[in-house]
Amino acid sequence: MKNIDFYSFEQQDEFIINIFDQKQNGFFLDVGCSHPVLGSNTYALEKQFGWNGYCFDMDMLDGTYWNATTQLYETVSWHSDRTAPWIYMDVKSPEFTEFLKINVKDTVVDYISLDVDKPSTMPDQPNEIFSLAALYRILDSNIKFKSITFEHEYRTWGTTYKNPAAEVLRDNGFFPIVDNMKIWGGHVVPDSIGYTEDWWVHKDYFRDLINVRYSNIWYFDAVLNIRRIKDSKYIGHRHCSMAYPKQHDVFAGEEAAKGCIDRDPWWRHAYYSDLS
Repeated sequence: MKNIDFYSFEQQDEFIINIFDQKQNGFFLDVGCSHPVLGSNTYALEKQFGWNGYCFDMDMLDGTYWNATTQLYETVSWHSDRTAPWIYMDVKSPEFTEFLKINVKDTVVDYISLDVDKPSTMPDQPNEIFSLAALYRILDSNIKFKSITFEHEYRTWGTTYKNPAAEVLRDNGFFPIVDNMKIWGGHVVPDSIGYTEDWWVHKDYFRDLINVRYSNIWYFDAVLNIRRIKDSKYIGHRHCSMAYPKQHDVFAGEEAAKGCIDRDPWWRHAYYSDLS
């Protein structure tokens, strides 16, 4: 059975690996790619399945992370840890559309990770979300893509970004497998819990999943459901995901993980829920 290391915070990479049946040599666009290892939605695809693509961000992308296996802080840098190029570009601009027209052209993109925001400098103000503006630029380029995880931060902004994105994606042949993916954390909109993303696929490429839809669901439950549907076999180690504190490298061991469960009871289910 294959051992897979995952690096996204909310298992977006694991979702993609499952819906693509552990496909090799795919192609991605990571828009708002962040740190090369910590919290990356595409690092696992690149390093373990031979995917390639383009990564876009306007923040510094080097840093350190805690590795519980080695019990050491490890330093990573983009150019030593990733093959996919990092493009420093404002993805809200026409330049982004032109880049896609020239460099992607007729290549069908397997996966777009779209998570673009500007951290607030004020403690009482929410981050500003730019994912919708970037989505419009992507659609303006007329490139084709099969799947997309779209961060709308409904928990803070309500339908401001979610509904317009849903409208244009549906118009372009997409349907949501996960509607309102839920994460742990605070929220501003009443009853929104931690709704933060929608996960979409195109009808032309995922006819086997066209009747699958999960709404208002924890991301780890969504991924588990997809694994069961796909009968996907592997052993996963999640270096960054809070879904599985027992396997989360930030936690130094069993005692630390137990403390998190005691403090936040919702983790108890996730702690024992891995199929492997």
